[in-house]
Amino acid sequence: MEVLHNYTLIHDDIEDLGQIRFGRECMWRRYGLAQALNVGDFLSAMAHDIFHEVLSAVDPTNFAKAYSVFRQATLDVFRGQYLDIYFETERSVSVDQYLELIRLKTSRLISASMRIGAILAGADEAADRSLEEIGEHAGLAFQIQDDYLGIWGDTSITGKSNLTDLTTRKKTYPILLGLAESPAFKLAWDNHAQITPDLARQLAGMLSEARIDEKTNDAVLKYLRVIKTGKKRLTKVTIQAQLCGIC
Repeated sequence: MEVLHNYTLIHDDIEDLGQIRFGRECMWRRYGLAQALNVGDFLSAMAHDIFHEVLSAVDPTNFAKAYSVFRQATLDVFRGQYLDIYFETERSVSVDQYLELIRLKTSRLISASMRIGAILAGADEAADRSLEEIGEHAGLAFQIQDDYLGIWGDTSITGKSNLTDLTTRKKTYPILLGLAESPAFKLAWDNHAQITPDLARQLAGMLSEARIDEKTNDAVLKYLRVIKTGKKRLTKVTIQAQLCGIC
């Protein structure tokens, strides 16, 4: 999953014209577009090869199911990236549309990572469903929290500017929520094609005045509560399975 993830990051940087990844110059910037594409393609194929290394050590039925989850997660990441690129040129994007984007692009990888090991180890359907739910909501919570930090984060801790999302007009959860709920923010956003750092600070203030920062945090907490409930359910499912095994 990590090899697959790094493949998606290389291609993501190419498609988004990203400059920096993990504090270093992006591969396409350092080695050129052609070589970056080639390395990404290599990692994609390599991820499938690595996955098949466990085939001889696990139940074939469990392997087939786990590999299906792996392939579906890969396809969903591509679908999420399509929406990410498409939304860049769309004037109006709803919060619900954005949630679907991050569900596909982020949550599906996290969910698959949690499910695959359990499936290979013989987890039953109930446990698999619980892990899928936990992973999906973990991805949503992670991305929305990251979006929060992109505006209100402490730069000395995050290591990145808290103005970039606004100056680049990136469609993140708090920005889309602000466009939907704050007339003042929407007016300023629509009337300025170019957002300067000073204007970005004003826009962040408008979002705070509309309590978008609080509502963004509330959304994260909502998904964390679902994760907590899912963990309790998973514990019960596991205990029941163990008891059935003893019986």
